[in-house]
Amino acid sequence: MGRDWDGHDHHWFGPHGGPGPRGGPGWHDAPGFWPVLPALLATLLAAVVVLAVLWRSGWLDRLVDRARPRPVAAAPTADWDDAVRRFGDVAAEYAAFECDPRSVLDLPALVDVRRPATARFVDAFAEVSALLTDDHPGAPHAGEFVAAVERAERSWTAAVDAARRHGASGFSDDERALIDQVRTLLEVVASSPFDAERRTAFEQARGRFAELEKRTGWRLPAPAAVAIEDRARGALVGSAD
Repeated sequence: MGRDWDGHDHHWFGPHGGPGPRGGPGWHDAPGFWPVLPALLATLLAAVVVLAVLWRSGWLDRLVDRARPRPVAAAPTADWDDAVRRFGDVAAEYAAFECDPRSVLDLPALVDVRRPATARFVDAFAEVSALLTDDHPGAPHAGEFVAAVERAERSWTAAVDAARRHGASGFSDDERALIDQVRTLLEVVASSPFDAERRTAFEQARGRFAELEKRTGWRLPAPAAVAIEDRARGALVGSAD
């Protein structure tokens, strides 16, 4: 027993002799720690075995690598500059083709966006054009541009190959005859020494194009149409001089 500050006697021991708060139960009356120790050890051992198996099989490295954040690196300036140059090459080839009426007539599928390969190239070309900047833009824009250029290069090659294989097979015999007539008339416009002949050939070629478009829905690209007009105008003006 002990005497508190108020003079009353209080028990400082539990009912079984252990220390307790104001006569409460002793600490050894609480659930024991030792009975659960084997279960904890077994759980720990199982975890170690699982980790060892994952490590030996390589799965642990994969899980850690998958959880690790992956920073987006900017494309090096050299890669960017090279991609800009390569896109310039593709754009120059595309422009040269569209501005040459005879090339368009040789590969009509290459200007027909109803063809899947041509449509894919047109979309890829538009994507690169939208991403192109005057200077290196930094990450992640630069990497996106380089990847887009690679897609545009591949789709351009694929579209040209598909157009060569396809040829004029999408046209009927009568429509292919119109294409041949237009090709011949354009040669006359470009080479005839006679003004009247050039003028007549130009008007006939324009009429054949209109008929072809009406029949098939295929249209001559605007750059090629402008080139025909300019070439005819130059030939006719030159003869007048």
